[in-house]
Amino acid sequence: MDLLTTKVAVIEDNRTRADLYTLWLDDCDVTVALTDSQVESVVDESLALAVIDRAFNGGAASDVLSTVRARLPACQILGMRDRSEGFPDLPADQHLVKPVFEEELQKLAERLIYRANYHYALRLYYQTTSNLLYHEVNDNEDADEERQERLGARVERLRELIEHLRAVMDDEDVRAVRDAVSFEGEFEQRGSREKIRSKYRPDKCSQCRTDWDGETVDQLGANIWRCGSCGHVQMKTDPSHRGVSSYRR
Repeated sequence: MDLLTTKVAVIEDNRTRADLYTLWLDDCDVTVALTDSQVESVVDESLALAVIDRAFNGGAASDVLSTVRARLPACQILGMRDRSEGFPDLPADQHLVKPVFEEELQKLAERLIYRANYHYALRLYYQTTSNLLYHEVNDNEDADEERQERLGARVERLRELIEHLRAVMDDEDVRAVRDAVSFEGEFEQRGSREKIRSKYRPDKCSQCRTDWDGETVDQLGANIWRCGSCGHVQMKTDPSHRGVSSYRR
């Protein structure tokens, strides 16, 4: 089954090693950053795996890792280090000690790419079902039935992908992803007339244009809101969903 993404960024200032890793990962979509200035161009929004050498650019690896973590919570980090460096202080998801061998890199990369795809698929499934719920809640004569059908078909494809990944992944990896994918905190359950404050809450009602800063608003689900003035239901999606394939086949 096709994955959502196989994008890998090799962040390594030794060109020979970078070329070797690229060759070994020829089944993936690999880009390379040899300098700090090139990192920006390889940190793609649908990146599945970042391979980062601990010694990159004289100690810039920690900053690069923090950048990737902040922008791409689903992206997995594979840290490379010399044996002489001792216990790794780079908070990567997995580590390899140099010299790295082809088979161990391929196997670990595959495992981490599955993790990333599972993470992306869960979030896309969540987003798509929220969109579908929005259209069902707002069902009327003007409802876009074709769009609802597309959303329903996408939900089914994502469910199949999630089930496939769950079947081929280790329990440890599944637990790691589920621990990382949390929608708690995006909203809180409150009384129906109590104000709900969320960084994802729209500023105003799209129907009556009432400013919600001074009005009560009910939250029906993650990113689904009902205006306290006119009762209109609308949705605003989590911006972290951007940049991931819509998974159309």
